[in-house]
Amino acid sequence: MFFYAVFAIAVLLPRRRAVALASAIIIVAVIVGRLAALPATAAYWTDPIVLEFVLGMLIGLAHREGLRLWSSLGLALLIGGCILFAASGYLGTAQRLFTWGLPAALVVAGATLGGFSFRNPLWHGLIVLGNASYALYLLHTFSLRALIPVAAWLSSRLAHWLWLYMLAAILASALLAVLVHYTFERPVTKALRRYAGSPHRRHRPAAEVQTVPAEWKSS
Repeated sequence: MFFYAVFAIAVLLPRRRAVALASAIIIVAVIVGRLAALPATAAYWTDPIVLEFVLGMLIGLAHREGLRLWSSLGLALLIGGCILFAASGYLGTAQRLFTWGLPAALVVAGATLGGFSFRNPLWHGLIVLGNASYALYLLHTFSLRALIPVAAWLSSRLAHWLWLYMLAAILASALLAVLVHYTFERPVTKALRRYAGSPHRRHRPAAEVQTVPAEWKSS
């Protein structure tokens, strides 16, 4: 909620300034949290995990500004991020930003800036899941709790039940998130935009505006 409050203030500014202001506030907050003995709530708000929001904003800004990488470089970032993820178990979790945040940023940057063709069914599935990521963030705990009886049943019958439970939990969480995204989140968002006079469409960048080819008009 600290991040959402900061972003709600910064979003009133133009995009670049908004990212710069939000990033600066978050970085300063983390520094203060490391140097000062804060109350438990303030210490939670200034945990270094919020720096991962900064990485996400920078990648999003780069994408919206039109930055694109060679496919080979994007693939290298993807592979490098996955390697760091695999190595994180050996690096420890004392510095989460380096063991989880940066690898995740490399994967996201490689996937979004790498100039891949998103017509591939695999990419399309990942895009759908990415669109539902906020619903996934909010609802995954419900899926995990609902599957606890399944975990108990598996543990009494199978030796490697934990892997099956993890797979079932991931699939159930993803399906629930996609369902809620398409049946609730998207319709509500569209309705709110219509109610607000569609400011999103009025301020769309020129590069995103769909135009009708001249030959279509002449026909």
